[in-house]
Amino acid sequence: MTVDAIKSDMLTKLTEMKKNSMRDKMKSEDPIRKRDGGIECAILSILQTSVNTLAKEGNREITDNDILVSAKKLIKQNSQTRNEMKNGTAEAYVVLDHELFVLNMFLPSQMTEAEIIEFIDGIINAIPVEERTRKNQGAVMAKIKEKSSVMDMSFAGKYASSKFS
Repeated sequence: MTVDAIKSDMLTKLTEMKKNSMRDKMKSEDPIRKRDGGIECAILSILQTSVNTLAKEGNREITDNDILVSAKKLIKQNSQTRNEMKNGTAEAYVVLDHELFVLNMFLPSQMTEAEIIEFIDGIINAIPVEERTRKNQGAVMAKIKEKSSVMDMSFAGKYASSKFS
């Protein structure tokens, strides 16, 4: 089996996006598209470097999880930078916002609060009423954590706790 045959879907997406942004940067006559292509190309290169480093440190092939972990890390860094900027130029904000937009494309879509409530209620309703005590809250939280990559765990934890009064 060739290396290309075992590439992950997310790695393929990353590679294609980088190639397309490079092409847009080089060929576009529109200064906005040219700028956006440059921003995308830069952040995708940073993401790819971070992913490669993770895989190299683990002495293994790149996985979708490497891309997810790296994207989350870069989103956190960019969000902190954006929040800490006091006298940033409009252009600096545009660049950070565009980078965040591109990085968010690699994250799974998040559950809405209604979906989280429905999910947690389903877990809790599967427990007999007499066993719905704080003692069993840990088991519920363990099931909730299985979907932690697609939900706001702060909201989920507070909602689940409110069900065990």
